[in-house]
Amino acid sequence: MAASFTVIYAGELLIVPDNKPLKEQTLVIAEDGKISQVKKGYLDLKSFGSGVDYIELKNCFVMPGMMDMHVHLQGELWSKNDTEKLRMSDADVAIRSAHFGKLTLLAAFTQCGI
Repeated sequence: MAASFTVIYAGELLIVPDNKPLKEQTLVIAEDGKISQVKKGYLDLKSFGSGVDYIELKNCFVMPGMMDMHVHLQGELWSKNDTEKLRMSDADVAIRSAHFGKLTLLAAFTQCGI
């Protein structure tokens, strides 16, 4: 059975740029992948019942909007890369790059020095 939501414990959480980060926060991520709640402190996981995934980031700084910018959005490595340049127009490459950009954004980016 898949979890219906995810709980993240964040050591520090930046919600608004230029504001101080909040300490010891619990984020609740709904099934649709959107943040549904941000609560002060680390809420007891038992209070969520069953069907919850848990991510431990108590030693981490968490912030929205990060994207791995060291990716090549114009293509993926595969056996036919060499012929794609001949078959695809600039417009085709632009449309595909937008698609790969969306996939990269949805993949999120996590880095935590523990």
